[in-house]
Amino acid sequence: MNENIKKLVIEAAFDEETMMPSDKMYTFTEEKMSKFAELIVKECAAVNEKQALELLGVIADVENGSNFDNTCMNTLKQVHADLSSNIQKHFGVE
Repeated sequence: MNENIKKLVIEAAFDEETMMPSDKMYTFTEEKMSKFAELIVKECAAVNEKQALELLGVIADVENGSNFDNTCMNTLKQVHADLSSNIQKHFGVE
């Protein structure tokens, strides 16, 4: 299991009592599973925070009268590429 997922499992209050002998399956209450899902969503938002800020920079430049130039276009292309892969990389998913 990916280390980032393990961290979230622990933070969601899964514990040794809920772990099965294989260490790959968990029993859970609805409350624990809800907490786990909430943590995943927050982690995904945090992973993409940098790209959100880069997009805000492009928007601010254009709104302040700067032309939409190659720098803006390159930033958008990089943000697109990063958004497409950051979360998968963070959680070890291909």
